Formats: sequence, structure tokens, C-alpha cells
Amino acid sequence: MNNNSLSYELPFYLYFKTGIHIFIQFNLWVIYKFYQILKTTVINYCFSIMKEMIKNRYLTIAFTLAGALGGFLYWKFVGCISGTCPIQSVWYWSTLWGAAIGLFAGDFINDIVLKHKKKEQEGK
Repeated sequence: MNNNSLSYELPFYLYFKTGIHIFIQFNLWVIYKFYQILKTTVINYCFSIMKEMIKNRYLTIAFTLAGALGGFLYWKFVGCISGTCPIQSVWYWSTLWGAAIGLFAGDFINDIVLKHKKKEQEGK
């Protein structure tokens, strides 16, 4: 180390920083921290909405999954031998149709259950 250098080593880019560079870097840091806080807040809000939706629609979700499983099992064990059946010829069509039927049935039953719970709460 010679006498003309600094007694401690700084990274190369810090020797050429001006006030405006530091100001811009600080503002970018503030924007990034704000983005992180906003992102976690939005994610937490979305998760709370999803939890509430699942709590209110658990029957619909269960019937949809059961319908999809039923559609797949129908394709697997009954299916269409000739391959000309539009719904039963491939597994994904029968699974989707089973899920759709399960969705409609589950939504109908879920609405009945929610109306019954609402009447019970009003009667108390």
C-alpha cells in the first residue's frame, strides 16, 4: 500500500458516486421496499379471500372433485370402445364433463345448505 491511496478500500463504483446517484439509489430502494410491503399485503388479502371462499363453498369444491373423479373412472372402466363417442373417447373430456356435473350439483346443494343455515340464524 503506497502513501497516496486511502487507508481503507472502497468498492470501485463508490469513488464516482455523486449526490444525485445516491438520491436515485435511495429512491429506488424506497420504491422496492414499498413494492415488497404492497406485494405481501395483496397476497395476504388474496389468501384471506380464498380461505373465505373455500369456507363458504366447500360442498361445491368437494362435489366438483368427486364429479371429476367419477368422470375419469367412467372413462377408465366404461369408456368408448369404437372411439367415435365425443365425450367418452378421451379421458379429459369425460373428466371435464364429470367435473361440470359435480359443480352444478354441488352448487345447488351448497345453496340449499346456506339458505338453511341462514334461516336457522334468523330464527335464533
